[in-house]
Amino acid sequence: LLGYASHSNMRARFSHSPSLTRSAKYAKLAAGETPPPSPIGTSTPPSEQQQQPPLLPPPPLPTISTKAKAKQKLLLSLLSTPPPSFTPAPAPSPAPQLPAPLLVPPAAEADAELKRWRHNLFVKGVMLKELRKPSKKYDVLLHHAVLLQGDAAMRRRVLEEVVEQARLFKKVSLLPHLQALLVATAATEQV
Repeated sequence: LLGYASHSNMRARFSHSPSLTRSAKYAKLAAGETPPPSPIGTSTPPSEQQQQPPLLPPPPLPTISTKAKAKQKLLLSLLSTPPPSFTPAPAPSPAPQLPAPLLVPPAAEADAELKRWRHNLFVKGVMLKELRKPSKKYDVLLHHAVLLQGDAAMRRRVLEEVVEQARLFKKVSLLPHLQALLVATAATEQV
């Protein structure tokens, strides 16, 4: 026990009054004696506390340098003067209107073209996901390549991007199949 002869010696060592054990303290308190003042947590009544000096006024603000004063005056003068009147520059003469092309696709055709483009974008995303997978089964990818819509140029662009990604991911066994599809698409484009 930390080098003390007995437990009671240790208790006496760590009590507030070293000569008294705990039971002796309680006996003195029961007899009516007041306990000695404890050094821990002592507080004095407010009347006995030392009077604190009155608060001093805050120190004066630092002086502003002459450069700062000059900047301040300049800013105030700029803010107080009205802004200069704004005169817009003359508008340039409009460009001559070109006649509309004779072959303007109707709105329905443009809408259908947009749907095909979105479909091909979705199919290309699915094909690239299949391409990144580590398996050697390319039947799903080739099935999606057949599902491409639009004219031959649009299908060719999508297939070229997929071939480029196949080269990047070193899919050597897939490249001949994709290139065959690309050649077939190019052949339909020329016809």
